[in-house]
Amino acid sequence: GREQDGYDTVEWLAKSPFTDGNIGTIGFSALGIVQQMMAPAAPPSLKCQYIGFAAGSIFHHAAFSGGQLLKHQVEGWLGYYAKDPSIYEYMRGQPTYNDFWKCFDTLEVAHRIRVPAIQYGGWYDVFLQGTIDAFGARQEYGGEGAKGRQKLVIGPWVHEWPRTQKLGQFEVPKNAQQMPAEYTPGPWFAHYLKGTENKVEDLPAVTYYVMGPFDGSPSNGNVWRHANKWPIPAVLTSFYLQSNHLLNKEKPQKEVESLSYVSDPTNPVPTKGGRNLFLEAGPMDQREIESRDDVVVFTSDLLSEDTEITGDVFAKIYFSSDQPDTDVGIRLCDVYPDGRSILILDSMHRTGL
Repeated sequence: GREQDGYDTVEWLAKSPFTDGNIGTIGFSALGIVQQMMAPAAPPSLKCQYIGFAAGSIFHHAAFSGGQLLKHQVEGWLGYYAKDPSIYEYMRGQPTYNDFWKCFDTLEVAHRIRVPAIQYGGWYDVFLQGTIDAFGARQEYGGEGAKGRQKLVIGPWVHEWPRTQKLGQFEVPKNAQQMPAEYTPGPWFAHYLKGTENKVEDLPAVTYYVMGPFDGSPSNGNVWRHANKWPIPAVLTSFYLQSNHLLNKEKPQKEVESLSYVSDPTNPVPTKGGRNLFLEAGPMDQREIESRDDVVVFTSDLLSEDTEITGDVFAKIYFSSDQPDTDVGIRLCDVYPDGRSILILDSMHRTGL
């Protein structure tokens, strides 16, 4: 199986003349996912990992995120690596988390992992939640050698970084175009493979980039920050959707108010930017989408001072439908002085599940 292949490869390398018996793994995307999947096998010669842009659970983070098939992504992925079309049909035919998907979920078996890892992701990477969840599972529930010894780095990056410094319709800020030096692979492997004393173990568990306006406007953002855990300590703040399309901290006065729209499955709302793999990713202007009749927009008053939102963002939506199933997409955008509505994050949820 997937674990045994990885185990055998590591142990073969450890016994080969090419190594001194101490093995570390490195890679991003597919090569990061391979590392995630192999780690619970816990080959004894594996000493550490360096994992980038990688899902921790294929179902939750790569195939059926939010319960909805990521069609363009799954078709593109399998188009590269699985030439038999029946594989796609097989995956599509399993829209709920079951025993098949459990085989590709490393979070449930994090207690079997025994090595430290650096996991890095991007705010606009499709596998960001997978990176965060895999870090958290290992850090809190990992086996001896893994628990409490994980690092998480989140930068203002798309999946293709650093091969591109493009960030949607903008550029990656200068101070984030490279990985912070102390989290690069060199020091990590020097310590865990060669025994070099360089204090990488003492680095903060979490290093994250607080994004500011992408157009270079002055702000307190565009800085690297550190924390001991994720999500960082924060004040949970609620904003309420108002029937007059406002978004603010005041609870609606009336018990029941509603807005409606007509959803046409043959004319779905397109994806424009965000956390994508094969589609263009990053912060992009959403005005074209917001002008559609099947999109409801709520806007806050002008923000007169910096407002930082760091951590997990939740949306609690009350709605009814005349269909047994529907998909609800939520977008959080930053409206610029010139009117551009720049996507910060988005998420999709299939309600019929």
